[in-house]
Amino acid sequence: MFALSADISSAHRLVKIRKHDWPLLGCKARSDDKTVWVNCVGTFGISSASYWWSRLFSGIGRLTAYIMQQQKWWQLVYVDDLHLTCLGARKFVNMWMVLLIYELLGTPFCYGTFSGGLTVQFVGYLLDYRECLMGIAQRRGEWLVSFVEEMQLAKGVVLTRRFNEFVGRMGFVSRVLVWLKPFMALLYSWAAALGRSSVATAPRLVSLVLRFLKEQLQDCTYMHTCRRPKTTAGEIFRTDAKCETGRVVLGGVHLETGSWFSLEVLPPQAPFLFKDNGDSQWASTTAELLKVLVALHLFGYVDPNNPVEATPLRVVAGTDNLANEHLIRKGLTTKWPLCLVFMQLTETLMKAGVLIHLAWRPRDENALADALTNGDFSGVTSSKRISCNWDEFDFNLLWKLWDERDAYLDREAIKANPKVVKLGEFEKSNW
Repeated sequence: MFALSADISSAHRLVKIRKHDWPLLGCKARSDDKTVWVNCVGTFGISSASYWWSRLFSGIGRLTAYIMQQQKWWQLVYVDDLHLTCLGARKFVNMWMVLLIYELLGTPFCYGTFSGGLTVQFVGYLLDYRECLMGIAQRRGEWLVSFVEEMQLAKGVVLTRRFNEFVGRMGFVSRVLVWLKPFMALLYSWAAALGRSSVATAPRLVSLVLRFLKEQLQDCTYMHTCRRPKTTAGEIFRTDAKCETGRVVLGGVHLETGSWFSLEVLPPQAPFLFKDNGDSQWASTTAELLKVLVALHLFGYVDPNNPVEATPLRVVAGTDNLANEHLIRKGLTTKWPLCLVFMQLTETLMKAGVLIHLAWRPRDENALADALTNGDFSGVTSSKRISCNWDEFDFNLLWKLWDERDAYLDREAIKANPKVVKLGEFEKSNW
């Protein structure tokens, strides 16, 4: 195969505006100027420009596809970026034919930005067809790492606008390096609490997350596998959690082997699940997610001794909590302390090369796991119980994040301490 990424020059300026609508696109350089400038083509900054451009280019793209018929080629268009992929003995002939058709239709390619081969860039992402990887170029990854290093040298002091620039680019990266997405929650929350024209010192919790992101970016070489994961046949296990005053009970059963567990967690063991009066009902969603993490450990799906395979394993599990199904699908939450447990779950899955899919089931279908949290073990075999203790689980990241909670949650102090500065014109750094 052979891939080619192309760019179209001044795409929004290619759409002609009918003369009847020209007065709607008139403007003056100054209010007292007698000269009126009229845009006769699509104008940058006008929301409808992208709509009409997509209508125009989709017609050209469909005509190209119609001419090429059943040849082994694909095209993907995103705004003014075009990505072509051709396979087989005729791959180069087909590619030249596609480009010729576009040229005959008047498409103004910017040939200086073309890139082709088995490793190409498209809309900022790096695609490696030989190794089936997707991510970002090393130059962009190094920019992210250098930003974190700069903050560390400045002892966490940062200009909010520069920090927002970093968060925006990390959001871009997390669309392909998906396990980084949950760690963006704390960064989004802290950035939202600050004024854009302020200088502030990051809370220790934010600094901890930034240090973790830096390590992850360096370890994964900015790339992620695109191989189709191996999916388990049907649901593997079902879990449930019961929140009471003074205790939380986590339970789960493995549907294939019949092994099961029932674990009681007390306030000193997991303070993030309890209020000062011992109430834990408010943290039911957090407890429901925590039980999934415990089940993955006890049923052997995240064993650190097993090597990580190039092809990830996708585990399907059942839960009666609909919020957690949506959480796993979305991959991000800013709710406290749910985000902390989600980050620990994500790190555990990432190290093991495992994906998790939670399928919601009505409570009556999850009766067996529910009975385990109520101390009813009549539906399971006692010899298949997995003996476990809360202190045996290695939730190192979770405890690090929890220890820094006070500085992070004190938003009033954050708003009171930043220095407001006059910035003048702000220019983004090279990306």
